[in-house]
Amino acid sequence: MFPNPSLLNLSSAMARHAGHVHEVTGSNIARADMPGATASEAAGFAEALRALSEGEAVSAREGRAPISLDEELVRMAQNATRHDMAVTVWSRTLDMVRMAGASPR
Repeated sequence: MFPNPSLLNLSSAMARHAGHVHEVTGSNIARADMPGATASEAAGFAEALRALSEGEAVSAREGRAPISLDEELVRMAQNATRHDMAVTVWSRTLDMVRMAGASPR
């Protein structure tokens, strides 16, 4: 884990994790019409945070359940919200840093 996680590091990790989930979900959607295909599972945020802090790649796990297109589309929509939230936190933090640097004392 990060020794002293800053807001920028955490929001960056959140955005990277959301990208990982999008990748896994997109792969599941692409394979939905293949007979016998099983849904891959994205790594959890804690696992992704550990991997990112150690410079490792975040990998998905093979699941046992068949791919449900409805579930994958819901997961994609939920994850889009998480990604937007991470990008918003990132940009608002940078805005505050800019304001702090520009104000005269």
